[in-house]
Amino acid sequence: MVRSVKESLRSCLKSAFVTQVELYTLLCGIEGQINSRPISIVSADHEDPAPITPAHLVLGKSLVQLPDYPKRDMLPVKADVRWKYNQELQKKFWARWRKEYLVALQTSNAWKKKDKDPKLGEVVLIADKTVPRSTWPLAKIIELVISRDGLIRSCMLKTSTGIVKRSINVLHRLEDDL
Repeated sequence: MVRSVKESLRSCLKSAFVTQVELYTLLCGIEGQINSRPISIVSADHEDPAPITPAHLVLGKSLVQLPDYPKRDMLPVKADVRWKYNQELQKKFWARWRKEYLVALQTSNAWKKKDKDPKLGEVVLIADKTVPRSTWPLAKIIELVISRDGLIRSCMLKTSTGIVKRSINVLHRLEDDL
């Protein structure tokens, strides 16, 4: 985990110019992202308890992140520009870390073998590039869709907003050995 954060941060800051305060702000934002990821299995039912995160283990409660964008009329022009720059660095970091770490949780052929197929009742994260970072929805697999070649290529999922069908390529297990 530490290595993946360091490598992503090093890549993100390679050509960046930040002050000490901006670096501290960036690191706090990254800390919030990393420590807010779910590490326990939970149901997609909104009435079930929230997933356990590293913040729960350290602080005993959920980590509340600062809002992404403060009111612009409250910031001087230079601070607004630097704030946006800091937010872009956080987005770069998150994209890089997500590609390297989250993909490492699931090998590229994880569900091509019969023993690694998704299972009914399994809880997964649905990757979606159109939603803000760290807000991928949790879902529970309620039906496996088998293709003509006999492999599972997609699943019917129950989310907090309803039932959706998604390819297994965008599903990420919360833990590999369930």
